[in-house]
Order: sequence, then C-alpha cells, then structure tokens
Amino acid sequence: MSGYYKPNCFELKIDTFSDIDIAKSIKDPNDCTYTSTFIHEYVHFLQSLTTTTGLYHFFLDMKEFIHYKTLMYKTDGYIFPNQIKLNNDYNLLANREIIVATYGDNQIKIENSKFINYTHSELTIKSNDVTPDVKLNKYEVNLFDDIKSEKIKVHFGTFHLKEYMAYAIQRKGFPETLLDEVPYKLVELIIKSIYPNFDNVDYIIALCDASLMYDNPAKLFLESIERMKKENWLPQNIDDIYEFSYFSIGGSEVIIDYYEMVLQNTSLSFKGIFDGEYFQNNVKWFEYILSQAEKLRKLNRGFFSELTESTDKIYTKTFIKILNTIGTPFMLNNNFNGSMVLPDEINYDVKPFYPSAVFSILRNLRSPHNYGCALKNFCDASGIETNDNCINSPWLRIKDDMICSYGHILALHGLKEFIK
Repeated sequence: MSGYYKPNCFELKIDTFSDIDIAKSIKDPNDCTYTSTFIHEYVHFLQSLTTTTGLYHFFLDMKEFIHYKTLMYKTDGYIFPNQIKLNNDYNLLANREIIVATYGDNQIKIENSKFINYTHSELTIKSNDVTPDVKLNKYEVNLFDDIKSEKIKVHFGTFHLKEYMAYAIQRKGFPETLLDEVPYKLVELIIKSIYPNFDNVDYIIALCDASLMYDNPAKLFLESIERMKKENWLPQNIDDIYEFSYFSIGGSEVIIDYYEMVLQNTSLSFKGIFDGEYFQNNVKWFEYILSQAEKLRKLNRGFFSELTESTDKIYTKTFIKILNTIGTPFMLNNNFNGSMVLPDEINYDVKPFYPSAVFSILRNLRSPHNYGCALKNFCDASGIETNDNCINSPWLRIKDDMICSYGHILALHGLKEFIK
C-alpha cells in the first residue's frame, strides 16, 4: 500500500478506502491494512518537525510566499497569477539552490544494484551583494543497475537519508515490506561497501537523523562513515552516534543552537502567514507541536530508533507518547476524507488543511501552468461548495459569496485587488 507525506502542507495521504483510525491501528496494528504505510509516512511528519533540514524547507516555502506578496505590490499593473521573477534580495534564490544541491535525486528508482563508489564536486552558490557566496559539496553515487546491466549515477542527499529512516523503521514492524533498493536502501548499500562493521539498523537510523540536523546532510553522513572506518570506531549506544558525528562540526551545542534558530524562524513565519483572528487556533496548535518537537529533540534525540521494535511491538511506548504529545498531520484516504489526531493538551478546533491552500497559491505563482487547488477533492468529500474555478482558476473563488480556503488566504493577505 502506497502513501505520501507533503511536508510543505503537513498532509499525509494513504492509498486506502478505509477510514484512517489511529486508535484502531494502535489496538490491533495487523488488523489495519494501512498501519505499515502510516508508520512510514508518520516518520516523515516527525522529520519535518524535529530536524533542522525538515523545518528549514518548510520555512523557505513560507518565506517565498511572503516574498511573492511583496513583489506583487512592487509590480505595476500586476494581475494574479502572472509570473513574477523572484530576486535574491533575501538570498531566497541562493537558499533554493542549496536545497536542490543537497536534497538528492528523488526520481531515480532501481530495484537491484551494486555500489561502485561515490564522488563529490564543489559548487559555488551566488549570494546577494551583502553576504558572501556559499561553497558546498554535491555528492553522487555510482551504481551498477543489475536489471538494466548499466551504470547509474545518483545524486545522493537528504531525500535518501529520510527515505531510509522511514523504510527501516517500517520494516522493524513489518519485515515483509519490500521497496526499491534505490532510494530506500541506498544508505545501506553505501555503508556495506565502506564500513560493513557498522551494521546495526538502529545505529544507522540515528546517523541519518543526526545528519539531517546539518545543512548538508550527505556530507555529514559520508564523512562520519569514512571517519568510523579510519578510526575503526563502533558506538556503544545510540547517543554515541550523535556525539561522534557532531564532533567534527562543533559539537552538539552548535547543532541544537542552529535547530532552535530555525525552529523560532519557522514559528514566526507560520504566525505571519496565518496572522488573523480566524487562524489563532491553528497558530497555537503549531506553536505547541513545535515546542513538543523541541523537547523531544533535546531530551531524547535517539527517539527515531525507538519508534518500533518488532512484529510483536509495532507501536512502542515512545511512539504512543509522541502521538499523545504531537498528534498527527492532516490525513487523507482515497475518498479524500480528512482526519487528524490532536495532541492530548489541545482541546480546541484546528483547521489543518489551510497550509495546503497556501501551497496551492505558491504552485500557481511558481508555474506558468494553471494548477487547480490541491483541496478540491477534500472539499468535495466534505460537502464544501466547489465549482469549475477550483480546477482551472482557484484564485477567482475570492469573488464568490461563499469564500473557500484558497480565497480566504488571498483575502487575508490583501491580494484581492490583484484578481481580475
């Protein structure tokens, strides 16, 4: 069963027509066909909150939305959603280039392959006139595709670390789960070829997690493995992984300080996007789950390795505690029925689908194509009024008597004047 998690929307979808009932899944995990997929995608949700990389990607999307809004007001005669060329005044373009250079290739899938080697090249990212240019390494892994009998070059990065973590955690509870070697097991291929003694799955999960706390995860991951090999080093426990990998980049305090800075900026940006009385519950909810994510990162940084244990213990105490304190993202099934598990401490209504409306607006601004609103199917399933504009021109919904989520965000930011 497939699924996906959209980190820029806090939206999780599972390819099932059953209602996604997490309480039922916890009570009898094997009776719910979607449990395995839920665990995989829930790991991605936690990555988006508890890692610096995850938070930073979401922060940049919100920063881009505000930048577009500023440029609309500066462009004479602007009509939404005509394309506006972003500038690099706030290093937005530079930061996007850095993400592309460090994220990795998320399109290549290989069923069976052999590791040959990896290489890196130094890139220079042009910053604005105020800050210096950024130099960073881009990593590529050379593989031999056993099925196609040909060499394949894979840009290795954040994506592969995240997918290995989700797959490895999923397989601890559901060992029969089989996914393509690339991207899901590329991490293991690399480790087995460089330092096969480092073979504890929980430790590998922890190393991937530690790497996602750095601005170039592939660099920290590969350099840590190479240093382990050179020093013939093996950890005694999960915490050793974090201390070892962070040693070369200033230590744990530097990593946590950076995480806290990104978390604070993300919180402020979310509040800036949803700056209205109607959205105060959403803002309170987001600030709360961020605070819980921060506590989790500081007090139990090896928690990812504790989420599942075995087929007999799919939901561990750690997993249940996180569900109770952080809850779930907005969840959809194939019928586009929406649901959500709120943290135990949240006793007010939250509308978790609004980030999808922001993403839909961004998508229209980024591309010359007229994309429809990502919430159309959910609105249909929920009995919310829709029309043809939702598919072809969702921005025109701002003119309707019954304003929708997409139109609501446009109105909140005073963008109605740009709709013709």
